[in-house]
Amino acid sequence: MLGRSDRAGIMRRLVLIVGLWLLTGAVAAHEVTPTVADLSVKDGQVRLELRMNAEAFLAGIDLDRVQDTANSEQAGEYGALRATAAPEMETRLRDFAVDWVDKLSLEAEGPVSLSYEGARIPVVGDIGMARVTQMLLTGGLPDGARSLTLTWPAGAGVLILRQQGVEAPYTGYLKGGETSPAIPIDGGASLPPRELFLTHFRDGLAHAFTGGGKHILFVLALFFLSARARPLILQFGAFLVADFAAIFLSVGGGAKVAPMLATQVFWGAVVLLAAENLVTRNVSLWRVLVILLAGGLHGLGVAGHLSEAGMAPSQLLPALAGFSSGIEAAQLMVLGVMLSTIGLWLRDTHWYRGRIAVPASLVIAIVAGYQLAGLLALI
Repeated sequence: MLGRSDRAGIMRRLVLIVGLWLLTGAVAAHEVTPTVADLSVKDGQVRLELRMNAEAFLAGIDLDRVQDTANSEQAGEYGALRATAAPEMETRLRDFAVDWVDKLSLEAEGPVSLSYEGARIPVVGDIGMARVTQMLLTGGLPDGARSLTLTWPAGAGVLILRQQGVEAPYTGYLKGGETSPAIPIDGGASLPPRELFLTHFRDGLAHAFTGGGKHILFVLALFFLSARARPLILQFGAFLVADFAAIFLSVGGGAKVAPMLATQVFWGAVVLLAAENLVTRNVSLWRVLVILLAGGLHGLGVAGHLSEAGMAPSQLLPALAGFSSGIEAAQLMVLGVMLSTIGLWLRDTHWYRGRIAVPASLVIAIVAGYQLAGLLALI
């Protein structure tokens, strides 16, 4: 029968193997990504160019509720559409857009009627990766219009709306069913740094609680190693330092990673941290390194996400700082609740570790492993 030191040695070897696998393997995932819309006005005509996952729209997936298209009820149809040739996809998208544009409400001193002008659809490649389709909609503005608002349809997921061709352009996020503020046609609607920080802080706070649960499970994995302040401060502090160091690296040096890679490695880190809770109670050096890796890639992944959205460099720092601060605040809330309840009342009982900490860590490892396996299966 294996002793504690033998089990710990086996765990560390598994950690190294899985860690190298995560870092060297190619990543593919079906996570829902936002639609990006470039809005411009010229000679009385408004142009709305959408960069979108057209297959998700054609399959009828509710992008407001689904976090991963592979887990949707329409996953089969969605997969078939990914393998559909570009000419046939263009025909289907054109037929879809005729009715869909009526749900996309654009107002400029009155309703603006949008029409489908065409789409650029990549040829079929790796069907494990989403195609990015560009669809163009245009419409005539009423005479004298000075601003406009856009209502993004319910069920269409998140929209990143970017104004083009003006000074101080508007950039904002809309969820399904939301309406943008009035956007001056001549520009001047860009948010000041403070408002940009607060807007993304709220987004980060919401993301931590609704974005698949990985941030909550991460801090719970930290907590169930030891329900005491000192080891929690050490672990959470390592994540915080790595996260914000990555933000400054991305702003100052342009460093970033693909958001999908950051997500997969983050889930892998949760598995490893929760699994180690089963064999030790101490904060080891390798555990801190795993946390630093997760924090650093998280920060670079957020930077990659905002860069892909086309956020202006001058807006990147307050947006990144706000989003990450919102996530950190949510994680601190969870740790505060756990410390003031389970930590305060149960941590010193002789049965706490065997009946609570170890079973909870096992559940966290299984849940995170399931999420990770789902991503790896798509490679």
